[in-house]
Amino acid sequence: APGWWTLLGIIQNETIFGVEGGIAGPPPDLDLALTGIPEPNSGYGLGIENIVIGVKNQGTITQSNFEARYRVNGDAWVTEIIADSLELDELIDYTFNEPYDFSEPIDYFIEAEVMLEGDEFPENNYADKYIMGPTPGLCYYSITMWDDYGDGWNGGFVQIFGDGVEY
Repeated sequence: APGWWTLLGIIQNETIFGVEGGIAGPPPDLDLALTGIPEPNSGYGLGIENIVIGVKNQGTITQSNFEARYRVNGDAWVTEIIADSLELDELIDYTFNEPYDFSEPIDYFIEAEVMLEGDEFPENNYADKYIMGPTPGLCYYSITMWDDYGDGWNGGFVQIFGDGVEY
């Protein structure tokens, strides 16, 4: 069974440090890892957005036709089969075929998993992410004040734009 390697050191006979590395020895046969949820991201104007996950094969056996799933705010899981073939240490970004509607001005909690029968390290199969929705009641306006004299605003006129529309 593989163990863990650690980088140990000493600096000028005063500071001893250790940095935990990773698994030492041969890689496992079966190990898919979810590396994160790169999309979607927080932002103004979210709508129907794709869910993208990073998947890496950390096992020696090539993997294909495995399940991946996501859910938002505890709703039902959306499960799909990833048909791509992943060799050892190969990483892909997978976009789910079923997007999610993020248009409500609330915060969202996204969870995702990859599932592989017999995975030797299931603790790396899960990731989650918060998406911050726009705060209700905030107005996103820009104001341009025109000055005919160049010495500050002297009561000229004001243009107000909201969502690209002049008011």
